[in-house]
Amino acid sequence: MKREGCWIQQVALQLHRGSRAELRTERERILAIRKDKHPDWRAEPCIGSFFRNIEPSSAAERRQAAGWFLEQAGAKDLKQGGAALFRKHANIPVKAHAECRSADVAELARRMQQVVRERFGFELHREVRYLGAMPGEEAHLGFY
Repeated sequence: MKREGCWIQQVALQLHRGSRAELRTERERILAIRKDKHPDWRAEPCIGSFFRNIEPSSAAERRQAAGWFLEQAGAKDLKQGGAALFRKHANIPVKAHAECRSADVAELARRMQQVVRERFGFELHREVRYLGAMPGEEAHLGFY
C-alpha cells in the first residue's frame, strides 16, 4: 500500500479476552528478546532494521531475516564514516561517531547490499525510505 500511496481510514478488529498474566508474560518475553538483539536508542542512536526480510522461495518455507544474510556475508564489521552496524544485529545501522552523516548511512547500506549480492546472488531491498536526495540515490518528496 505504501507504493500506491494508499491510506487506511478505518479498520475493524475482533479481539478475544485473554489472561492478563499470560499477556504480561508474553510481553515480557518479547521485550527481553528485543532488548538483547536491539540497541537502546538513547545510548546508541540507530535507524532500526534497514532491509526487508527475504520472502520464502516456496509456500513451505518461512521468511529469512535480512540480518542473517548480512551476518553470513561478513557485513557486521562494515563501517562508513560515522556509521557502523550494531554489534548484535547486522541489519541495524547505528551512529558510531558524533560526525555521522546521512550520506555515511546511505553508503554503508550500499556496501551491505553489495556483500550480500556477492555472497548469495540476490538484492536486498530497503525498508527505510529516504526523504530528500542521497548521493547516488533517487530523491523522494516524502514518505509513502
